[in-house]
Amino acid sequence: MRQFVYISVGGEKRIAIYASDLETGRLTEAGSLQLEGAPGSLAVNADGTRMYAAVRSAKAVATLKIDPATGQLEQLGQTPVVDNPVYVLTDPSGRFLLTTYYGAGKAAVYRIGADGIVEPEAVQIVECEKNPHSIQADATGRFVYVPNTGSDSILQYAFDRETGRLEALKPAKVATAEGTGPRHVRFHPGAPYVYFVNEKGSSVDVFRHDGETGQLEAVQTIPTLPEGFEGKNYCADIEFSPDGKFLYASNRGHDSLAGYRVDAGTGKLTSLGQFPTEAFPREFAITPDGRFV
Repeated sequence: MRQFVYISVGGEKRIAIYASDLETGRLTEAGSLQLEGAPGSLAVNADGTRMYAAVRSAKAVATLKIDPATGQLEQLGQTPVVDNPVYVLTDPSGRFLLTTYYGAGKAAVYRIGADGIVEPEAVQIVECEKNPHSIQADATGRFVYVPNTGSDSILQYAFDRETGRLEALKPAKVATAEGTGPRHVRFHPGAPYVYFVNEKGSSVDVFRHDGETGQLEAVQTIPTLPEGFEGKNYCADIEFSPDGKFLYASNRGHDSLAGYRVDAGTGKLTSLGQFPTEAFPREFAITPDGRFV
């Protein structure tokens, strides 16, 4: 099977398509899809047949059909949403699209129809705290978490997998250290731990995740920057290697990926240092075989 890479080019209102050489890692331009607004966050469903693009300038989400043989995209629909979506995610069942709105301070759930298109009426709209930057479900789909960059908090919800509705846990949030700004989140693929990258704090927070109650218990905070760095830096994204042995976080300013070895028994991270990148790395992805970033 061929592998493809998709990149939102917001300034040109398009999604760029590249074919990836699985042996060398080289990318070859394979096409492009023009949209009616500036694309941002992208989400792909579990079987790889649909992509959902946050069209931020249009206050909409576009549903795209993926051709697995060529990687080409075909727009099937565009659904108006609450505001300019900063993040989109399909729940593990593939029946719901979870969205967050940085400026509006909200999160919303939409049902995905049998044709894979996002339905127009929101299942639920919830008020978050200041600047919710992403949304993530655990592997079971029973719990959902929203990091709020502007209020240094993580909202935690129970998720009804039948109705798609969110219900705040008790307590409803976890406070992070002042000025840290939690942004993106990833669950360990095989251990009960969850990791938040802090945009303003240039750090990663590690929590133990209780699979029965959904509650988070703080384990560790570790910096993304080397000692002595005094320039401005804003973390952006966080990703695991496929085997869960390594974790990476992007530094915008230091222009690097911070790398860590993961102890699956304790959840704790050990720094492997920082690896230089091009300027201001925002999103990044790791190939399924773990060989390329």
